[in-house]
Amino acid sequence: MGKTQTVAGFSLTPWRHPDKVSAPPRGYTAETSTDGKTWTPAAQGEFQNIAYALSTQRIPFTTPRPVRYLRLTFAATAVPAQKLAIADVGAFTR
Repeated sequence: MGKTQTVAGFSLTPWRHPDKVSAPPRGYTAETSTDGKTWTPAAQGEFQNIAYALSTQRIPFTTPRPVRYLRLTFAATAVPAQKLAIADVGAFTR
């Protein structure tokens, strides 16, 4: 992010042109850091109907926190596919 900011959550927009080999992620694990070395869990779960709605998902953290680095981990796609398809990831402050 360039500098530490107070972040309340993240947003993810799936790729809106699905094909047979790619799909949006099913679930997520979000971790935050101020130094890029020490990571704190921020959110974990599954996106709601992301494979078919293809709308931007806003995931709030339990509490806003200081963040310079955001690490997202995706273990599986929402439907069987060879590739993960994401159009955009963002962070929001409120």
